Amino acid sequence: MNKYLLVTFALLLNTSVLFSQEFKAQIIDSLTQDPIPYAAIQIDTISGTISNEEGFFTLDFKNKTVTSLSISCLGYQSIDISIDDIKKNNYIIALSESVNALDEVYISDTKPSVDSIIARVHSRLKHNYISGFSSHKVFYRSSNYSAFKKLDVDIDKASSFKKRDLASVNKTLDSLSYSVKNSNAAQFTDFLGNIVLNDSNKAKIKVIKATELFDKGNGFSAETLQSKAQKIMLKYLDQNKYYKIKSGLLKLEDSLNFKKIIEEEENRKNEFITNYYTRRANGLLKYAKIYDNSFLTNILNPKLYKHTLEDVTYHNGDFVYVINYFPKKAKSKFTGKLYISEETHAVIKTDYQYSKGKKGSSMNLKFLLGLKFSENIRTGTVIYQKDEDTQKYLPQYIKEDVGVYAYVSRPLKLIEQGGNKSKVKFSFKIEMNTRNKEELLCLSTKEINNVTYSGFLQAKKTPYQVLDRYDGSIWKNEITLEPLEEMKRFRAANNN
Repeated sequence: MNKYLLVTFALLLNTSVLFSQEFKAQIIDSLTQDPIPYAAIQIDTISGTISNEEGFFTLDFKNKTVTSLSISCLGYQSIDISIDDIKKNNYIIALSESVNALDEVYISDTKPSVDSIIARVHSRLKHNYISGFSSHKVFYRSSNYSAFKKLDVDIDKASSFKKRDLASVNKTLDSLSYSVKNSNAAQFTDFLGNIVLNDSNKAKIKVIKATELFDKGNGFSAETLQSKAQKIMLKYLDQNKYYKIKSGLLKLEDSLNFKKIIEEEENRKNEFITNYYTRRANGLLKYAKIYDNSFLTNILNPKLYKHTLEDVTYHNGDFVYVINYFPKKAKSKFTGKLYISEETHAVIKTDYQYSKGKKGSSMNLKFLLGLKFSENIRTGTVIYQKDEDTQKYLPQYIKEDVGVYAYVSRPLKLIEQGGNKSKVKFSFKIEMNTRNKEELLCLSTKEINNVTYSGFLQAKKTPYQVLDRYDGSIWKNEITLEPLEEMKRFRAANNN
């Protein structure tokens, strides 16, 4: 074979290998060198992802001949950059910040009225966004963390226990409590799926693939704690008998059989009730949807929120107003920023958090029933992307971070049904903070009709794969969110 043909063949082979593999890079600020989160990376008009909070992204070119990427981010100059240039720069992409200078863009006495901007946004909501029936392909990730301040579980009395057995089980429970309080429990859920919504925002989902990443041996979710406690009790209770559970005057369970519970747990497949995935994805999508009393229509409502024009920035060559909003009414809870296109008067990004002194659901019955609950943190971001074909703004990325404080101090009784009605009396006290971060990457969005929605069937259960360490190969050939380093470093105890 001619040597030039050999060289050409080798180059083609190398190119094929390159474009069939994953491509990973990081986006940073050219001046500060800090990572840039939520930058949009496009392969073409329909394929792309965003950078994570550390500025990283991964793309699988799926054997496409990709020679360049388009990078854009609010407040930065958009660029088209070749794959070769990215490689030459050690897979680092630097973006230059756009100049934000409101006073230089507008003469002081001709600055636009913030009220008129908000009014124009309202008037173009139906034109700028999809409302009603819609279909979305999404990638979802949740990161759950638990920090226990206190966990005390003691058996005070047990008529069916021998004295040495009672001491032994309390020692075991003390050991469990110590492990829990000194752990930093984390759990990660990923899934890829298709979700459809009707005009009332009722959703159905088909999950393509799902994973759960956590430490089965040392994970301390409510489910694993319950399982551990059951196994401890089973050493000393009759597995064949049935028990009633009471807490104070309240009956929590009328017929509990531990043997049956353990058998069900052992036989249970790794399956979720599919509605779990539906609630998670739809809960985030609602922040981006437009309907009566939706999140966006509420924070745009001048009766509920005060708006002030802070600055202007740029996105893909377009002026963007940066508008702050604050609560005006007691029922208004959030403060944040709106980023509004000057050309189309569409909101292209929203940031929100609880305003000072505001919080979510709460309950304080600490002295009456030993219960206290408070949702004290809720922050989020919603980013839209303009579809050049339809000229509609579609949800691209939604993130929400929720923090909760919980306190429970209750007496519990296990009372044997029939027989000698032996009793086991517990004292149970728990104080903890939990944090749940959810992210949704919308890979595609389109309008559908009622017929399509009605014909979309949702399975009752969805299987998922349990992992003890992150495995990126599971998502090969799929566009996903690049995991943060903490997720990549996660290892179950038996794999350390």
